[in-house]
Parts: sequence; C-alpha cells; structure tokens
Amino acid sequence: MDKNKRVELCMPIAFILLSIYIFIEAAMLPGIEGIFPAMIGTVMFLSSVTILIKNIRTSKSVIDVSGVNWWNILKIALALIVYVFIFEPLGYFISTFLMGVFAIYSLGLRDIKKAILYPLAIVLILFFAFKILLNVPLPTLFLDI
Repeated sequence: MDKNKRVELCMPIAFILLSIYIFIEAAMLPGIEGIFPAMIGTVMFLSSVTILIKNIRTSKSVIDVSGVNWWNILKIALALIVYVFIFEPLGYFISTFLMGVFAIYSLGLRDIKKAILYPLAIVLILFFAFKILLNVPLPTLFLDI
C-alpha cells in the first residue's frame, strides 16, 4: 500500500474515533442537552464509515501528498495547540486575532496590511455570528456584551 493510500485511510479512521468520543461525551450530558451532539456524532460516524469502506474498495488513491509542506502543517498544528491554551486567559479577540495573523503570515502571505486586516475581519464576523446572533458565550476579557 502506497503512502497516499495510507493517508487517505487515516482520515476517516480519525473521524470515526472523534465521532465515538463525541457520542460518549454527549451521553454524559444531563437531560436533552446531549441530543444534538449525539446526532452530530452519529452522522459523523456513519459518513466516516461510508468513506472508509469506499476508500478500501478502490485500489487507486485519490489524493497526492507528495507536494505537501509538512513543516507548515506542523507549525499550524502547534499554533492551534497554543491557541487552545491562550484562548481563555487572553479572551476571544486577542487569541483568535494572533492565531489568524500567525497562520496567514506563516503560510506565505507577507503583506502585513492583509495579514492584519483579514484576521481582524474574520474575528469580527465570527464574534457577530456567535456572540450576537447565536448568543454563544465567548471569553472576551473586555467588551462584555
């Protein structure tokens, strides 16, 4: 089995494991709070199993990982881990903005104005969507609306 095929099989397996975790966590939520996460976990599980079976049945790989920059993937993965830990203490605005600037700049966009403007726009749009429209509590550190 070639490298591309192994990578192609790893993704649905990872999502199957994630869906099982989501389903277990949803079962521990009280009352009806776990219904929606359980539904998401179930749909994720069924679609991942379907994709895995399809990938096993086909002999030819659909993806090609030969040109992938693994160093960039590692940098972004490490930045996301740091982001998880700084999200609560720094709040949504600062941590998400810093993550966006780092991701955009490290992936090759060297225009400083765009590297600042794009994350700022995304932070504001997501804040509006989650905090204002959906009423999802976000740690803001300031601007407690």
